Amino acid sequence: MSRVFFLRGVFKICGIVGFHIKGDRYQSYVKLKKCTGSLVHRGPDSEGIYLDDFMALGMRRLSIRDLAFGEQPYYNERKNVVVVFNGEIYNNDRLRCWLESRGHTIDSQSDGAILPHLYEEKGERLFEELDGMFALAIWDAEKKILLLSVDSAGIKPLYYTIQSDNEFVFASEIKTIHQFDKRPFELDPSAIGSYLLFKSIPTPYTPYKKIRKLKPGEVLIYKTQDQKLVRKYFQPHVSTITDPFKEFFYEQVRTTMLSDVKVGCIASGGLDSNLVLKAMAEQMDEPVPVFTVGYPIETEDDERIYAQQMTKEVNGHFHSVLLNPLEVPEMLEEVIWHLDEPNQDPITLPYYALMREVKEHCKVVLTGDGSDEFFGGYSRFHHWDKNVGLDVTQSQYISDLLLFSDTQLKEILILQNNAWEPYAEPIQQLNQVRSLKGAMEWEQKFRLPSYHLNRVDKLSMAWGVEARVPFLRPSMIAQARLLSTGDLRIDGVEKVWLKDQASQFMPRWLIERKKKPFTFPMQGWMRDQWKNWIYETLFSSNSIICNFVHKNSLLSIWNMHQKGADYSHHLWSFIVLETFLQLQKGSFNSLYQDQRAG
Repeated sequence: MSRVFFLRGVFKICGIVGFHIKGDRYQSYVKLKKCTGSLVHRGPDSEGIYLDDFMALGMRRLSIRDLAFGEQPYYNERKNVVVVFNGEIYNNDRLRCWLESRGHTIDSQSDGAILPHLYEEKGERLFEELDGMFALAIWDAEKKILLLSVDSAGIKPLYYTIQSDNEFVFASEIKTIHQFDKRPFELDPSAIGSYLLFKSIPTPYTPYKKIRKLKPGEVLIYKTQDQKLVRKYFQPHVSTITDPFKEFFYEQVRTTMLSDVKVGCIASGGLDSNLVLKAMAEQMDEPVPVFTVGYPIETEDDERIYAQQMTKEVNGHFHSVLLNPLEVPEMLEEVIWHLDEPNQDPITLPYYALMREVKEHCKVVLTGDGSDEFFGGYSRFHHWDKNVGLDVTQSQYISDLLLFSDTQLKEILILQNNAWEPYAEPIQQLNQVRSLKGAMEWEQKFRLPSYHLNRVDKLSMAWGVEARVPFLRPSMIAQARLLSTGDLRIDGVEKVWLKDQASQFMPRWLIERKKKPFTFPMQGWMRDQWKNWIYETLFSSNSIICNFVHKNSLLSIWNMHQKGADYSHHLWSFIVLETFLQLQKGSFNSLYQDQRAG
């Protein structure tokens, strides 16, 4: 396969602290420049780069707000507080007015420009004031303290590591961290077992032993004087919701849409994305660009007809993308490279192809992601609707959630001495789940950021598009957490409260339509168009996966699928893992150079 990657308009941050630049200023800058893309260095106060004797910060901006004057890093008046920021602050206007009333001068209309001033006023508690999605870094040059944080839903990822020479490095992507050290980071064998169990590697873990990812709502404080890390967590302040749902939801969507560039909507045939679409259409002065994906031969996985019907009802502009099965093998390598981690979610491929189309029309899209986790939408939640005994319910739910059982993993994996076992925190907490709400909270904490939101962020940014998620606004999350179990599900009916509220202004056919996952027809493709590709990938002499997984186990699963049983998701997990492992054979450094040259 061709390994050619293109540097697109990514909006990312990175930094390194503790290397004492001084006599090595230029070399340190060159390192940072590699990691942030094509930055032009015009001095320490210019966009994209900040250097002092302890810290280097860099960022590559996707211009959404204040296109002309929204340069980063952001500074306070005395320039002793520096911020790089990835995301959107939706309550920017209110916070800006308050800061200006306190005497602050904010020299940009960009939402992130308020952050260094808010830090001066609130210190570490500024994160509680933010309504938005973000990964950000604050450098306090006087105290020599670095603060890192991500939003309370974990929409924007942020990775970090402490290297052997005590340099603390962080970035929005793992591949950026690799640029700071030519020595390869050691893969963690436990991560392979964790991936095969959970279908992704749960936050805060990564495929590498010494690289970690911030949890939702986590604040990481690095004190340079004693090289100490302090962890804290925040919950954003949320006002009590008193408006009728329609007014409340429309306001959430309206403020999520705020942008100086064109905004569109990702829609399937489901309730969540079409709720967003309806709210957008009734508040925009022009037709909403609507994007969805289908397949060359219409299957039950193809939801274009429903998305097109809703688009017609709101007078939007419909854009449809076809995912050809023959383009998937080469596309998969590029997708995994952008994701930084193995992710079994089949939606990654159609989502990537969809964003390729979106970038031709919009720089911002709204999606319906997050609603299932907070309003009780997944079909596996139906196990908690039954009265069959708590242990049975928990066992059935976990069986549906996980890809392989504990017994199956022991038979499949080669690694000895329990090195394959998944990380303790997510599995221990999963085993303690005893209710529907407990299951939803577990998925919000561990599954949503790693399995879903990592894809939303990285595969949209790969094409220079920012994806925003109204259902993960703090007020929406707070509303969801007020609901009782009966509001969430009754006798197998999902999203009871949300459907009841939406029925007041959404078409009946949409409310009553059975929920379907947004995926593609893998089962048939694996017996037809992909048959040779999958076999050669998994069983050739160049395959790496057989160093970790028993070849006989792979062959058994392959043969059962070809004979008619559905093991498509299991085989897909192995294909994704093999693709990820193949990317590790080369250096991330050379990959980065390849895509910059492209």
